[in-house]
Amino acid sequence: MKKFRLLASIFALTSLVATFGCSASSPTASSSQTASPPTSSQSAPIQEPAAAFPEKDITCVYFSAVGSGGDIFLRNLGAAIQPHMNGHNLVVENRVGASGGTAMVYVSGQAADGYTLMGTSTSIVMSSVLTDIPVKYDNFKYVCGMVYDPEYVYCRKDAPYNDIAELIEYAKAHPGEVSFGFPLASSSEALAQTVLIQESGIDAKTVVFEGGTECFTSLLGGHVDVSVGGYSDFKAQYETGEIKVLATLLDQPTEMLPDVKPLKDQGVDVVLEKIRGIIAPIDTPDEVVEQLCTLFQTAYENETFVNTLKADGCEVTFVKGDEVKASYDTIAAYAKEKLAA
Repeated sequence: MKKFRLLASIFALTSLVATFGCSASSPTASSSQTASPPTSSQSAPIQEPAAAFPEKDITCVYFSAVGSGGDIFLRNLGAAIQPHMNGHNLVVENRVGASGGTAMVYVSGQAADGYTLMGTSTSIVMSSVLTDIPVKYDNFKYVCGMVYDPEYVYCRKDAPYNDIAELIEYAKAHPGEVSFGFPLASSSEALAQTVLIQESGIDAKTVVFEGGTECFTSLLGGHVDVSVGGYSDFKAQYETGEIKVLATLLDQPTEMLPDVKPLKDQGVDVVLEKIRGIIAPIDTPDEVVEQLCTLFQTAYENETFVNTLKADGCEVTFVKGDEVKASYDTIAAYAKEKLAA
């Protein structure tokens, strides 16, 4: 149970005891913003949504702060589907806390009518595996997945290591000095780093944040040394040479960074994929899910939306909800296996 205790004890240091009971009116629990209209669009042979849907704004809750990768994705999505919203908006509402638990509990208690949704990624799987929150990742109706967002192990340019082997060697020669930043206490990023620490046998510090933005800022400032995130998290700093990438979590090099080797090819058994998508309260009718799928597919008509995602290193692919759920089930099983060993 050594691995489980490491990640579970880290999680206990965060604000899990926090705010499952937050109401929609709480100014500290959320922030919302209407996405701006898209700048360009491109016609595509995609079925139009039913004319009557939506009849009002759709609220999409996200579990990380404004400016995080998932938050930006949802706001861009709202802009892309704006021409098909019948004059209404996709409003993004940020409910941060308990590594996604606050947002999950809130959304699960809303009306199952298609007007309150949640943006999701693999992070909600880990909070379900590690904690006793009353709502788990499989207590939702999965609407769709819209993008695969590869993740990487990265560090500052001045770090004295250039790949995972050198990182491990350095950490062993300097026990307790290397610090790993977890964007969330229970997330795929935290799982990858936990397995890296455990399987390599290094003595390292861990620092937990409530989102990728805070974690990345801390890394740039020299407060943590290594972290895991998507290309969009560090894109600008990578292009200016401030960041170097040590590994990818996929099972093969990515198109965006073809020279970066998978973590599994560098001696650490981790393969994880991140799918960004949309979930709804579990009793949402199938016909409403179909309307939502049709609506969200129209985002791919918008060149700005698609090109932005591609520039951020994402694979733009629409998949139905059951495929997203199957992927999350695989990650949950993998996490339980690794953390219980």
